[in-house]
Amino acid sequence: MIKKKITQVVCFAVMLCGIIALSGCTEEYDRADIIKYVTQNCDIKNFSVSKDYEEVEGEDGYTDKVWTVTVKGDDELEFVVHDDFHWGMEALVNSLWDDYMHVALVHLYEKYGKCELLELHEEKNIRTYAELVGSYDNLEELEALFEEAEDFAEYAEECGYDIEFNISFRMENPLRDNCDKTFDEGDCNGSFSTDGNEDFEKAYETAVDKCLLTSIVYRFEDKLAEFTDEEIKKAVEACKYRVSVSDDGTDSGKFTFYEDLCGKMYTSAVTFGTLYEILVREGIEVMGDSWHYSFTGVDGSVYEISYDFCDYVYENNIYKEGTSYADMYKDDIKNGYYYIKDGEKVPMDYYYYNYFFEKDVLEMTGILIRVGEVPQK
Repeated sequence: MIKKKITQVVCFAVMLCGIIALSGCTEEYDRADIIKYVTQNCDIKNFSVSKDYEEVEGEDGYTDKVWTVTVKGDDELEFVVHDDFHWGMEALVNSLWDDYMHVALVHLYEKYGKCELLELHEEKNIRTYAELVGSYDNLEELEALFEEAEDFAEYAEECGYDIEFNISFRMENPLRDNCDKTFDEGDCNGSFSTDGNEDFEKAYETAVDKCLLTSIVYRFEDKLAEFTDEEIKKAVEACKYRVSVSDDGTDSGKFTFYEDLCGKMYTSAVTFGTLYEILVREGIEVMGDSWHYSFTGVDGSVYEISYDFCDYVYENNIYKEGTSYADMYKDDIKNGYYYIKDGEKVPMDYYYYNYFFEKDVLEMTGILIRVGEVPQK
């Protein structure tokens, strides 16, 4: 009898744990909570919240609740507060988010109607996402973009909207659309994002610095021509990925840093364009320019290197049909970079590599380089 009671208690405890696990750590929000949320997070005063919420299927497959908020004034606009249910670390949880900032940006952009350079990029799914994007090919275009962005930010403030909308300034990089867009967007790509509340003069200087550093790293000579030797030298001095060469070809000897060359960010490597510069400066005969060139290596092989060599087919599917992961990886085929050695294509270690590591440079050229910061004295 006692044993049976104990068993029943244990079963009840297990069931209770299951119920708690299923219910998770969720909050029950009502209309008053939504009003409080908007008041604290959206910096608007004259608004109304829908009496009821709408149930929708969320991104994680759970049933979410969506409240509609109407901002009242000369021109009303609507946005949503989303009660988002999702799986946390160990239980079901929910949280509130809103798309006020993005809806307001769309509204202001359309109302302003004077932007000629900045384009509105808008995505609508469960939530609205919007940002302003401007492309530039030279410093004159970049300056014009910032002037337009500053004018628009002032207009938004005059209309009473204190929102931190995102503005992306995209450098027209020659590599960006190469090779099925394998140019690494997250790296030093000359692009810059800011928001409408920042100091635009300071943000402009940052954007120029990024444009310059990108041009140095990849040796975009037409863009480098817009900068003085002193500006280039100053940018290189601030770079953590300086390039140096061994004076006597040994690790123990002295390494001399170039004043105007930088390595690839986050790597001990130099890009195709920077390798060209090293070869020329170290007295190796090179045919071509920093975009496309050839030379005879230390092993007697003829190497041909170009940013245009980016149509090598990389088949990264390591699983055969019939295995559990075959469907997941069967389409993992990409075009990527390679170089030519004695007439044969040699793929880079990864499809998006358009740079060589220190060991690669040594094997091909016999030149010992190092990429890193200048040692502190």
